[in-house]
Amino acid sequence: MFRGKSEDELSDYLNSINSNYTIEVERDGEVLSFDLDVQTFKMENVITSIYEEDDFKIGYIRLSGFTFDSYDDFKEKFEELNKNNITSLILDLRDNPGGEEKNMINIASLFLSKDKIIFKKQTRNNEKVIYSKGDNTITYPIVILGNSNTASCSEILMLALMEGCDAKFIGTQTYGKGVGQSVYYTKDYSYKFTSQFWTSPSGISINNVGITPDIYVENSNNNDFQLQKAKEYIKSLK
Repeated sequence: MFRGKSEDELSDYLNSINSNYTIEVERDGEVLSFDLDVQTFKMENVITSIYEEDDFKIGYIRLSGFTFDSYDDFKEKFEELNKNNITSLILDLRDNPGGEEKNMINIASLFLSKDKIIFKKQTRNNEKVIYSKGDNTITYPIVILGNSNTASCSEILMLALMEGCDAKFIGTQTYGKGVGQSVYYTKDYSYKFTSQFWTSPSGISINNVGITPDIYVENSNNNDFQLQKAKEYIKSLK
């Protein structure tokens, strides 16, 4: 029985299972058994491109979520962009709802050196400072795209890069999820409760508020004005 564990711990456990398994669910006093088949589906969470305009070589990388394999995919494609000698980067976190915290930390560490803070985690009894595990800090210009569906871990990453790499945020106000939940299981019920709050490296909380963009730009159905503005901003730095 999986009791008293967080959602991340439950996710890690299920991801570690390579064979078929059976789950039991108690419903109205009756225990029901379900046989589940383990299958792997590859989701394209990371998409990259390079825009060569005027004398600029602008890398573009879109991250749609922090899944169990997103770090490896992101690292490979991010390193490929840098091997192509990009001079700036657009990181697209629009519609990224968050996901696994450890993968977000690993991705942030690709941008930040070990002396940089990624975020601060506050529980009922203490505050824990989460540092980068990276070797150096990216120094070329970074623009982050976000919107009202940019939430949770993607907001943590955004603030870490804004404060640690002087990245600029273009788009619309983000969702504003600055808390983490845990699930506690009993024989009859499960309880989901807020177990931690997080802030930016400098101590900013965005819970129920969101992150305000440096440059506010809305999109239309047919035109990506946010991406266009990001390119314009980077080229204005010349």
